[in-house]
Amino acid sequence: MDIDTKELLEEVWNTSLFDAIFTRRSRRVGFLSQNILLTENAMGLGGWPFGGFTAMIVLGGTPMHKGLGFRFETAEHGPLAGFPYPIGKDGLFETSHPYYKGSMDDAVDAIIEKKWGDKGIFNPENASGAPYKKPGQMELGIPRTDDDIVQCTKDILNAGNYSSPLILHA
Repeated sequence: MDIDTKELLEEVWNTSLFDAIFTRRSRRVGFLSQNILLTENAMGLGGWPFGGFTAMIVLGGTPMHKGLGFRFETAEHGPLAGFPYPIGKDGLFETSHPYYKGSMDDAVDAIIEKKWGDKGIFNPENASGAPYKKPGQMELGIPRTDDDIVQCTKDILNAGNYSSPLILHA
Protein backbone atom coordinates (compact mmCIF):
# COMPACT_ATOMS: atom_id res chain seq x y z
CA MET A 1 0.00 0.00 0.00
CA ASP A 2 1.53 3.26 -1.14
CA ILE A 3 0.63 6.34 0.94
CA ASP A 4 1.10 9.76 -0.59
CA THR A 5 2.31 11.94 2.28
CA LYS A 6 1.15 15.15 0.61
CA GLU A 7 -2.40 13.79 0.13
CA LEU A 8 -2.47 12.54 3.70
CA LEU A 9 -1.39 15.92 5.08
CA GLU A 10 -3.97 17.72 2.94
CA GLU A 11 -6.68 15.34 4.15
CA VAL A 12 -5.71 15.84 7.79
CA TRP A 13 -5.53 19.61 7.30
CA ASN A 14 -9.06 19.67 5.82
CA THR A 15 -10.68 17.55 8.52
CA SER A 16 -12.70 18.86 11.40
CA LEU A 17 -10.44 16.79 13.66
CA PHE A 18 -7.51 19.04 12.84
CA ASP A 19 -9.70 22.13 13.37
CA ALA A 20 -10.82 20.79 16.75
CA ILE A 21 -7.24 20.03 17.83
CA PHE A 22 -5.97 23.43 16.69
CA THR A 23 -8.84 25.28 18.36
CA ARG A 24 -8.46 23.33 21.58
CA ARG A 25 -4.71 23.96 21.74
CA SER A 26 -5.16 27.68 21.01
CA ARG A 27 -7.88 28.05 23.61
CA ARG A 28 -5.70 26.51 26.32
CA VAL A 29 -2.89 28.96 25.59
CA GLY A 30 -5.38 31.83 25.68
CA PHE A 31 -6.75 30.87 29.07
CA LEU A 32 -3.24 30.27 30.40
CA SER A 33 -2.18 33.77 29.31
CA GLN A 34 -5.32 35.27 30.84
CA ASN A 35 -4.74 33.46 34.15
CA ILE A 36 -1.14 34.69 34.25
CA LEU A 37 -2.38 38.27 33.73
CA LEU A 38 -4.98 37.89 36.49
CA THR A 39 -2.34 36.51 38.86
CA GLU A 40 0.05 39.36 38.04
CA ASN A 41 -2.68 41.91 38.72
CA ALA A 42 -3.69 40.22 41.98
CA MET A 43 -0.07 40.42 43.13
CA GLY A 44 0.07 44.10 42.18
CA LEU A 45 2.63 43.53 39.44
CA GLY A 46 0.63 44.19 36.28
CA GLY A 47 1.73 42.81 32.96
CA TRP A 48 1.11 42.57 29.27
CA PRO A 49 0.86 39.51 27.02
CA PHE A 50 3.11 39.80 24.01
CA GLY A 51 1.60 36.73 22.43
CA GLY A 52 -0.11 33.47 23.11
CA PHE A 53 -3.74 34.27 22.48
CA THR A 54 -6.03 36.36 20.38
CA ALA A 55 -8.53 38.18 22.56
CA MET A 56 -10.98 38.46 19.66
CA ILE A 57 -11.20 34.67 19.49
CA VAL A 58 -11.01 33.90 23.22
CA LEU A 59 -13.69 36.47 24.09
CA GLY A 60 -15.88 35.55 21.11
CA GLY A 61 -15.54 38.51 18.77
CA THR A 62 -15.49 36.53 15.54
CA PRO A 63 -18.28 34.67 13.77
CA MET A 64 -16.03 31.62 13.40
CA HIS A 65 -15.63 31.03 17.15
CA LYS A 66 -18.11 31.55 20.00
CA GLY A 67 -15.41 32.03 22.65
CA LEU A 68 -16.60 33.25 26.04
CA GLY A 69 -19.56 35.10 24.56
CA PHE A 70 -18.60 38.71 25.27
CA ARG A 71 -20.52 41.56 23.66
CA PHE A 72 -18.58 43.51 21.05
CA GLU A 73 -19.13 46.88 19.41
CA THR A 74 -17.42 48.27 16.34
CA ALA A 75 -15.56 51.56 16.56
CA GLU A 76 -17.01 54.18 14.21
CA HIS A 77 -14.07 56.60 14.33
CA GLY A 78 -10.53 56.95 15.59
CA PRO A 79 -7.55 54.65 15.12
CA LEU A 80 -9.68 51.52 15.65
CA ALA A 81 -12.49 52.52 13.26
CA GLY A 82 -14.08 49.44 11.76
CA PHE A 83 -12.63 47.06 14.34
CA PRO A 84 -14.74 45.33 17.00
CA TYR A 85 -13.81 45.68 20.66
CA PRO A 86 -15.23 43.93 23.76
CA ILE A 87 -17.47 45.91 26.09
CA GLY A 88 -18.49 43.17 28.52
CA LYS A 89 -20.49 40.02 29.09
CA ASP A 90 -24.16 40.66 29.77
CA GLY A 91 -25.15 39.97 33.37
CA LEU A 92 -21.65 38.90 34.37
CA PHE A 93 -18.98 41.45 33.48
CA GLU A 94 -20.60 44.73 32.52
CA THR A 95 -18.14 47.58 32.07
CA SER A 96 -18.90 51.25 32.58
CA HIS A 97 -19.66 51.59 28.89
CA PRO A 98 -22.63 53.66 27.72
CA TYR A 99 -24.23 50.45 26.39
CA TYR A 100 -24.62 49.25 29.97
CA LYS A 101 -24.93 52.60 31.73
CA GLY A 102 -27.06 54.60 29.27
CA SER A 103 -24.75 57.57 28.63
CA MET A 104 -21.23 58.81 29.25
CA ASP A 105 -22.42 60.90 32.19
CA ASP A 106 -24.02 57.84 33.75
CA ALA A 107 -20.85 55.81 33.13
CA VAL A 108 -18.67 58.40 34.91
CA ASP A 109 -21.19 58.66 37.77
CA ALA A 110 -21.16 54.86 38.12
CA ILE A 111 -17.38 54.89 38.55
CA ILE A 112 -17.55 57.63 41.18
CA GLU A 113 -20.26 55.64 42.97
CA LYS A 114 -18.06 52.50 42.93
CA LYS A 115 -15.28 54.51 44.52
CA TRP A 116 -17.05 56.81 46.99
CA GLY A 117 -20.69 55.70 47.18
CA ASP A 118 -22.44 53.86 50.01
CA LYS A 119 -20.79 50.61 48.91
CA GLY A 120 -17.69 52.28 47.45
CA ILE A 121 -14.22 50.80 47.83
CA PHE A 122 -12.81 54.06 49.25
CA ASN A 123 -15.66 54.65 51.68
CA PRO A 124 -14.20 54.15 55.22
CA GLU A 125 -17.52 52.71 56.40
CA ASN A 126 -17.00 49.70 54.10
CA ALA A 127 -13.52 48.88 55.38
CA SER A 128 -14.40 45.86 57.52
CA GLY A 129 -13.36 43.38 54.84
CA ALA A 130 -10.55 45.45 53.32
CA PRO A 131 -7.19 43.71 52.91
CA TYR A 132 -5.22 46.34 54.84
CA LYS A 133 -3.42 46.21 58.18
CA LYS A 134 -5.61 49.01 59.51
CA PRO A 135 -8.92 48.94 57.60
CA GLY A 136 -10.70 52.27 57.58
CA GLN A 137 -7.59 54.39 58.12
CA MET A 138 -6.07 53.98 54.68
CA GLU A 139 -9.32 55.06 53.04
CA LEU A 140 -9.33 58.33 55.02
CA GLY A 141 -6.08 59.37 53.34
CA ILE A 142 -7.42 59.02 49.79
CA PRO A 143 -8.66 62.37 48.48
CA ARG A 144 -12.14 62.31 46.97
CA THR A 145 -12.36 63.25 43.29
CA ASP A 146 -13.34 66.90 43.04
CA ASP A 147 -16.75 67.61 41.46
CA ASP A 148 -15.15 70.01 38.95
CA ILE A 149 -12.82 67.24 37.75
CA VAL A 150 -15.75 64.85 37.40
CA GLN A 151 -17.67 67.42 35.34
CA CYS A 152 -14.59 68.17 33.22
CA THR A 153 -14.21 64.44 32.52
CA LYS A 154 -17.85 64.22 31.43
CA ASP A 155 -17.48 67.28 29.19
CA ILE A 156 -14.37 65.90 27.47
CA LEU A 157 -15.91 62.47 26.93
CA ASN A 158 -19.17 63.89 25.60
CA ALA A 159 -17.49 66.48 23.35
CA GLY A 160 -15.14 63.92 21.81
CA ASN A 161 -17.84 61.28 21.35
CA TYR A 162 -15.60 58.74 23.05
CA SER A 163 -18.37 56.18 23.45
CA SER A 164 -16.18 53.86 21.40
CA PRO A 165 -13.71 52.28 21.85
CA LEU A 166 -13.20 53.75 25.31
CA ILE A 167 -14.24 51.53 28.18
CA LEU A 168 -14.18 53.10 31.59
CA HIS A 169 -13.03 50.88 34.43
CA ALA A 170 -13.60 51.42 38.09
